[in-house]
Amino acid sequence: MPTLTLPLTAEGLAVVDVRISLRPSRVQALLRASQQAPPPLAGAGILDTGTSVTCIDPGVRQPLGLTPVGTVPISSAASPAPVICNLYKAELRIVHPSGNSQHDLVWSMAPMVETQVAHLGAQVLVGCDVLGQCLFVYNGRGGTFTLDY
Repeated sequence: MPTLTLPLTAEGLAVVDVRISLRPSRVQALLRASQQAPPPLAGAGILDTGTSVTCIDPGVRQPLGLTPVGTVPISSAASPAPVICNLYKAELRIVHPSGNSQHDLVWSMAPMVETQVAHLGAQVLVGCDVLGQCLFVYNGRGGTFTLDY
């Protein structure tokens, strides 16, 4: 099982390098239609146990040309009532710091909700839908976090 241990940010956030790309079946469909698939988008992902489903910023969705597969109501501390958000399916890759892609965490059909995330300094909030498949240890006293998957 791959493990990564990284320092928390000065704000105490657990941040990982992520890549978001079209799911493999969509890439194949584009290639069959003699169209080029957009390259994966690299960015920062905040591991967020307060988020039930992974969220992507519109700045990620737009260049990938993702199309909604449905909608879901999202509740947040900032809103007294749920907000309806578009739901997408894409590939999420948490990049292992070793550089060995075989150690990356890859979820090919990750459900992702589009909502504003960039103001947090990230492009993705990695939610409990992903973290639920991992062991996530937040070591505030030690200033690190560990993700085992």
